[in-house]
Amino acid sequence: MFPGPKCSGCMAAISLWGIIFMAIVGGLFWNHSVGLIDDLPGETDNDILECYKRHAANDPDKDIDGLHCWAERAKKIEKLYEQNAKNCWIASGAFVVVFIFSVIKFRISIS
Repeated sequence: MFPGPKCSGCMAAISLWGIIFMAIVGGLFWNHSVGLIDDLPGETDNDILECYKRHAANDPDKDIDGLHCWAERAKKIEKLYEQNAKNCWIASGAFVVVFIFSVIKFRISIS
């Protein structure tokens, strides 16, 4: 029913690696690392088109150059980076719980 010392030790090692990895990735997301932009939830073409339509409806005589929509998209991207950072840190916290559980089971099984 309970994991043995080998399984508990393996779980502890993998959990320790997960804590370190997810904390580092969370920090990279928090710092808006350009290399991780592909890991953000994507925008659909409809999101971009709705932005252009919204600005065109506000001022139909003005030619839309995309700068207004880019400012909105940049704010959205910043929020997505911060949300992914928080998600990574939550996952790191879950790895801490698994690490503590596996270390306790490891100590119980070797004694």
